[in-house]
Amino acid sequence: MSTKVQIVVEGHDRASKVSALMASLHSQLLPGVTISYLTGCIGDPGPADFQVWHFEGENHFQLRSRLPELVGDCEWVVLLEDHNAIDGDWIPAILDAVDRAHADTQIVVGPLSNKRSTEPWSWASFLVGSGLHWAPRPLVPIPPNRFNCAIRRSIFGSARLEEGEFEFQTLPGMIGQTELAPDMVVDHIQHQTITSALQHHWCNGRAAATLFPGGRPQALMHIKIMGTKRTTVVRDAIRAHPERAQLPPGTNARIFCLCLMHAAGCWWGTTFGTGRAAWELE
Repeated sequence: MSTKVQIVVEGHDRASKVSALMASLHSQLLPGVTISYLTGCIGDPGPADFQVWHFEGENHFQLRSRLPELVGDCEWVVLLEDHNAIDGDWIPAILDAVDRAHADTQIVVGPLSNKRSTEPWSWASFLVGSGLHWAPRPLVPIPPNRFNCAIRRSIFGSARLEEGEFEFQTLPGMIGQTELAPDMVVDHIQHQTITSALQHHWCNGRAAATLFPGGRPQALMHIKIMGTKRTTVVRDAIRAHPERAQLPPGTNARIFCLCLMHAAGCWWGTTFGTGRAAWELE
């Protein structure tokens, strides 16, 4: 019998540093589910009691381009980041969600919480990237995300992808073929100061600059969106959210700053090149 769900945790830490997440996953392991760790960490990834795919020195885009070659005989692939945390019934929620998925659904998307990294700039950074997925009431129809999504194995094919193809072609192409699984919640842990948040969004924009399938014209359109519309879209999502009162004062201003920083980074990348920006991302 083929594996129903293959969970792939992706990151750059030694395997021992994601032991808490892996322990949580293993504690919920059910028949038909397998777990792998995809890492670009420098040096030996360390001891592990799970499958490790180690491609030393590769960045996130390079690692994810390998997914078609790596994932096995399964029906669904679920991606996590190494700084995610799950609760006690996340895997059962996945299995229930994919069992219920409609035949034309290509991606089942889970919401994201931000329970641990609640410093002011951490909140703003989370909302810029994941405000439309913020639990318990994400935007519906929920857009695809690069983690906490169950993706049909058939989407990946068998040949290695181009860098950025998964993030900028595959996922956007699935808009309208997604389904929300409200119980499939993952906590996103990424502590940020003003300095690290600005650097993160600069590098994110710069790294993306040359990966758009439409080349420079699409990158310039992305810059325009990030510099203008993204702040409004995120603010609208916040305004409709039942837990908006917990946000620190000044959150909207910080979101605006980070969107501008992302746009500036993307402009820099299209003009002067991406450099090592992709390797600076967590």
